[in-house]
Amino acid sequence: VMPTFLELANMSHPGATYEERELVPIRGRSFLGRLRGNDAQVHADDEAIGWSSSALIKGDWKIVRPPIEGGKWELYNLADDPSETTELAENRPEILADLLLEWDRFASETSLTP
Repeated sequence: VMPTFLELANMSHPGATYEERELVPIRGRSFLGRLRGNDAQVHADDEAIGWSSSALIKGDWKIVRPPIEGGKWELYNLADDPSETTELAENRPEILADLLLEWDRFASETSLTP
């Protein structure tokens, strides 16, 4: 959301530091063009988008890890099952493995505990 706010304000991110404080780099892109009807999509289909609550989306696929200790990663196809009612980790282990690699990369880049 922050890249969109910055674009609306016609501002840029201040960089690595602001008033002598270290800033975390902004991840993501502005979706202002999408809101204005100019862009078909914000992210490329092969781009992985993760967030700190242990979830990641790439294309039509989403993985999520329940917030309980020892919880196993779940896999969903959002195109076929937007309500996430059919868990597919056992049926599609190759897709789960690919998304887990993306999650590890995301967690490493953002200093999350994988």
